[in-house]
Amino acid sequence: MDCLDSELNRRLDAYTALCSKFGFLHHLLDIDTNELREKAKQLQESYPDDLEATFPEEVIHFREYIKGSSLKIPSDISIELYWYRTLTEHSLQDVFPNLGNALRMYLCLMVSNCSGERSFSAMKRIKNVLRSKMLDEKLNHLSIISIESGVLRMLDFSDIISEFC
Repeated sequence: MDCLDSELNRRLDAYTALCSKFGFLHHLLDIDTNELREKAKQLQESYPDDLEATFPEEVIHFREYIKGSSLKIPSDISIELYWYRTLTEHSLQDVFPNLGNALRMYLCLMVSNCSGERSFSAMKRIKNVLRSKMLDEKLNHLSIISIESGVLRMLDFSDIISEFC
């Protein structure tokens, strides 16, 4: 149990560090200019090979662009993803290249960290001693059903059941 607690604490510390570096992107419109500049500078110093020294000023200019535009911020996606989509859909990657890099780094970190790990955990539960003789094709289908259970729950099986009957 101590091993599990230490692993959980390690992951929690990693997510806390990630939020302290990238969290200002979520509150881009809400925080004061000096604090925004300082947070952006800290992120740039954490990734000096990926973000240029002009990154803090880029972030401030992007915020002013957003405030001056008539963009409607949707509630169905993360605000960071919306910022990235705004950059790409309005062809602003050349104007704000460092901001695009920072948003791509942030958006990729969560996915690469969690989704692959969940897939392996599901596979471990499915491929147990009782199913060790199962053919690969059937094992693959069960794995997909388990991993994508959210999609499976949304399907309507009434047509399939009535056709089978």
